[in-house]
Amino acid sequence: MIRIAALESQKSLRDLSALPGLCDEVAWCSLPHLATVTDPILVVGLLLTEEPIEAKRLLRNRTAAGLCTIVVPRFHAGDLQNILSAPSAVRLKIGEYDEFLWDDGTACQVPGQTVIETSLHRGQWGVIAGLGVTVLAYRLNEAAGMTVLCTAGIASRRFGIKAEDQRFLFTQIVRRALGTTSKPTVYEPAQALGPASSIGELLTSRDPNVATVLLAVALNNGNRDRDKISDTLKRIGFDLSNDTVSQTLARLPDSSVEDMKAHLRNFGWGAFLRCGEMALAEGSGQ
Repeated sequence: MIRIAALESQKSLRDLSALPGLCDEVAWCSLPHLATVTDPILVVGLLLTEEPIEAKRLLRNRTAAGLCTIVVPRFHAGDLQNILSAPSAVRLKIGEYDEFLWDDGTACQVPGQTVIETSLHRGQWGVIAGLGVTVLAYRLNEAAGMTVLCTAGIASRRFGIKAEDQRFLFTQIVRRALGTTSKPTVYEPAQALGPASSIGELLTSRDPNVATVLLAVALNNGNRDRDKISDTLKRIGFDLSNDTVSQTLARLPDSSVEDMKAHLRNFGWGAFLRCGEMALAEGSGQ
């Protein structure tokens, strides 16, 4: 059984007119409610460009909670790097197509009018050679929730599109996203967990906030003051509560800044480290 939550204010959009026929149940929710719904949510891409601040907050909250988000057409051309908190550009551009290849070689006969141009190689589930990516799955780290950008019109009614082709692609995306996204976890109080034995052990834990907080500590040259860490996180585009920062800081073992940075690079956070250093350097120069 596939249950999906979607944005109440987008219910009347033609882009979602086929959604009820794709899944077993659709729950129409307000934007604040969508941030905490444990089922996968599906939103029209217009939200990302028309309400970028709210969209970024929604994606950030769901990512931190290990929850799946699927974004479908319509899209406006532009770069979604900032909204996704991605380490490199994720550009949407005009590119009309009738079908594309799933990454296992299966032909998907669901058309679209935009494609994605990015250097992020991981998560390219659908592509058209020479044109661009049609389905891109992205998450900050292994414990984070997944955001899937699908430029094919899987949820809209359009002449010539077969409902079974849309349903096949939709089911593939949902099942694959859920199969690779961690389930929401309830954490024990930080004082009960205590410090991890090493940075490596901490980064392999199920806490999705570890790498983010460790990044801020490394950028602060090892300073673990909660308020300073929270301020740094906001300056580099992350928004964690003070309680969350405190809980994660309580789990950090003694370690040198060099060791923190080395582990962050090994776990795929090297680009974030470089971008953070540049952002703080620019800020201090003003």
